[in-house]
Amino acid sequence: MTLAALIFAPIVDDDAFGAARVTVGSQPLVEFQARTAHRAGAQLILIFVEQIPTDILTCVDRLADDDIKAELVRTAAEVADQIHPDELVLLMAPNIVAEPQLLITCGTTETPFLLGLRGGDASDALERIDGFTHWSGLGVLRGDMVRSTARGVGDWDLCSTLLRSALQSSVPIEFIDLQHEGAPLLNRVATAQEAVAFNRALLSRDTVATNGLIDHFVWTPIAQILLPLMVRFDFEFDWFAAAVGLFALLALASDWLAPIIVAPALYLFSGLGARIAQRLRGISLRSGTGLDLILRGRVLVGGISLIMLARRLVDYGIGWGYYVLALWVLVEFIRLSIGDPWFFGQRNLPRWRASPDAAAAIIIVAHWYNLDILGLEMIIAYALASEAALILRRN
Repeated sequence: MTLAALIFAPIVDDDAFGAARVTVGSQPLVEFQARTAHRAGAQLILIFVEQIPTDILTCVDRLADDDIKAELVRTAAEVADQIHPDELVLLMAPNIVAEPQLLITCGTTETPFLLGLRGGDASDALERIDGFTHWSGLGVLRGDMVRSTARGVGDWDLCSTLLRSALQSSVPIEFIDLQHEGAPLLNRVATAQEAVAFNRALLSRDTVATNGLIDHFVWTPIAQILLPLMVRFDFEFDWFAAAVGLFALLALASDWLAPIIVAPALYLFSGLGARIAQRLRGISLRSGTGLDLILRGRVLVGGISLIMLARRLVDYGIGWGYYVLALWVLVEFIRLSIGDPWFFGQRNLPRWRASPDAAAAIIIVAHWYNLDILGLEMIIAYALASEAALILRRN
């Protein structure tokens, strides 16, 4: 059975300045709601808004860029015309946000239900069902019931009327406990402060596999400190993706134009931007194809920089065998990256595996102590060990 979504546009409690700050995942609240509904499997997303501001039109355009079909409806009659009687409708009340996994669970149901909260779990801002139960703001209803209710709603509030119609039709209430450990994130966000709190909770839940030791022990902890500030001021992950590409290109240019230590330093620092970009993309739920291409290109840049180092050392008098081995390490980085979660989403390699970031760190330390040849040999040995680990895991 197909799934549609009916999202009621947010009601902002802040003043005009505060309203501009009510964002989740560095995007307007309603756009985040639409993306979670899409993750839940909704093929059509209706956004109910009586007046259509420019920012919501921009949201619809961004959703369309990610192949998410969202349409604006201004009246209950338009809702009735858009909903098919045989489909299920994911209902999202104003300002209700939840992490994607909870919406995915709701979307997999084949029977209508309302998601309820016990009194201790609920905010007073949520609509009360009875003396002990509040409506969470989420539910799944049959399309024919939504259509019939929308056609007869008159001047009443459509969202509240749908709730009453569902209760009168004995739609079952499924309770969710938000107090136990590991409970899904679900909240009402109507102020900038509530948005900040929910963003922090999203960041604590979102985990991205790390790309080797440098990323795990250096960039990930730093990013964890910086990310709440980035989300608070709505930094887009695209900005950091562009910064990663810029630093990688500067590192590549430095192989020809600057001292040996400059290129690996620039390359290594780009890893922080890559980590931040990935985390921001994770909570924004955007596709980020450009970021994927930049991260894959960054692997190639790291290998090419290593080849340029070998070329410089050959000019200093070492054997050509090192140059050939550096070419092999480039191929090896690509092979190892194929099993890397930054590359194709697989998790086949140990955390200590060789990576371009580790190679850059080794080059910096080795050059500092005038041990460039030893540093290159250590990188080659490191890549060999990682390849052996990959072979053992496959077997």
